[in-house]
Amino acid sequence: MGGTLDALLLTTAAATAAFHTLIPDHWLPFVLVGRARGWSARTTAFVSGLSALVHTLLSIGLGIAALAIGQAAARVIGESLERSSGVLLVVFGVEYAAWATG
Repeated sequence: MGGTLDALLLTTAAATAAFHTLIPDHWLPFVLVGRARGWSARTTAFVSGLSALVHTLLSIGLGIAALAIGQAAARVIGESLERSSGVLLVVFGVEYAAWATG
């Protein structure tokens, strides 16, 4: 099952990346700047590729940072709930007992 899920995830990520690059606001500015500055197709492709590489690396970096922050937050919240769950259970029990006898 894990292999199928991994393949599906990889296929979905590749398809998303392919469709993402087709959006004109990702490549059209490079074409227009290249034409305006008289760049060759090779220079335009190099600048565009370099920008794509930086874009990808920054996206990966932001994803890793978000994952780390999320894991740290989950750990802190989990520890807080672990510490307070006993007290909350007693408080709710006392409240329920007071309500039931009142």
